[in-house]
Amino acid sequence: MIANRRTIRNITFTISAAVIFFGCGDSGSSAPDTSAQPKAAGRDATAAAPTEATMPAGGYAPKLVMPKKRPEHVEVPLAEMFLASAQVPAAADVNIPQYPGARILSTMPAAQFESSSGDGKTLSGMIVLSSDEVDTVLAFYKDSLAGWQYKDFYGVHTFWDGPEGSNPLDITAGHSTLSLTAIEESDVLRLLWPEVRTKIDMMYDKPGS
Repeated sequence: MIANRRTIRNITFTISAAVIFFGCGDSGSSAPDTSAQPKAAGRDATAAAPTEATMPAGGYAPKLVMPKKRPEHVEVPLAEMFLASAQVPAAADVNIPQYPGARILSTMPAAQFESSSGDGKTLSGMIVLSSDEVDTVLAFYKDSLAGWQYKDFYGVHTFWDGPEGSNPLDITAGHSTLSLTAIEESDVLRLLWPEVRTKIDMMYDKPGS
């Protein structure tokens, strides 16, 4: 049965929410990231979101900059935690081309797991935002990921590097994946960064792996 848009969004949220627990960990070979600010006394962890743009040498993409004046929204602290815990990966460690001008919102390191069929791991994850519309971003990835599988899951444009007939929603299968969704006007991401239009979710491996 084909997964609907809500299923994909729920999976994306699960991946993103893991940043809270795993985002501060070591995700392997990463470019040094100096964007996180020290935690101020008496303030919670959400205060650590960067307030100045930085781009580590050899990094995949710069992190977003948290606006100094935050809108009143229940999801703002969550976005702050995503951004504060994000670790910029080295560009050489990501097998998905960086969309020009896109900026990092959150990252998640690879994780080991055990199953009845043996040990395995999920790939590293990252969410970046673009100010371009979905159709423009989609055209870029249709060209740069021409050898990957592609399917439009009810408006969620998904690419993955598995064989024909494989399941891009199986995060334990080892497929690198990329999904594009339009950011709705009411989304907290648009309240924080009014210029953003497209969310790029990815799970990636090293080139040649």
